[in-house]
Amino acid sequence: MEIVFKIGRSSEFSKNNLNDFLVLLKEQGQVLNPDLDKIKLSKTLCVVYWDNKPIGIGAIKQVYKTPFVKAKVHELAEKFDYELGYLYIVNNNVYRGIGLGKTICRLLMKSIGDENIFATTEENEKNPMKHILTNLGFYRAGQTYQGRKTNKKIALYVKSIQKAL
Repeated sequence: MEIVFKIGRSSEFSKNNLNDFLVLLKEQGQVLNPDLDKIKLSKTLCVVYWDNKPIGIGAIKQVYKTPFVKAKVHELAEKFDYELGYLYIVNNNVYRGIGLGKTICRLLMKSIGDENIFATTEENEKNPMKHILTNLGFYRAGQTYQGRKTNKKIALYVKSIQKAL
């Protein structure tokens, strides 16, 4: 078994790597109209390969400030320029629960250094992303709101490096 974490700017990814990312992003089912152009807007991408098979993704995404407005903490928006997102691990008991999601997040966060970062995720105790975020020092900010695509309760999580809050 070989696990490879491919991380870098979209321009450093091959067409095949980008297509692997897109396939998993579509499989995730949480993003409105996923396409290669949207993926290429990300600052940093990560694709995880297990024996050359793509099984996980994540990104430092293009930032939209609307989550701060929806969570009713718009005053925080200007302090955050990076969003951790698109996190997904294929739903297979072999790949789940061994720390791949947390490793993706750590690698992506390392790529931006000591900058403030936020993420949005479903507010549900069974949601692994919620547990990963809190484990990595993120905390919930503001109110939950309804997701546009999923109609699920969404929460804004922030990680501040002292200067923001």
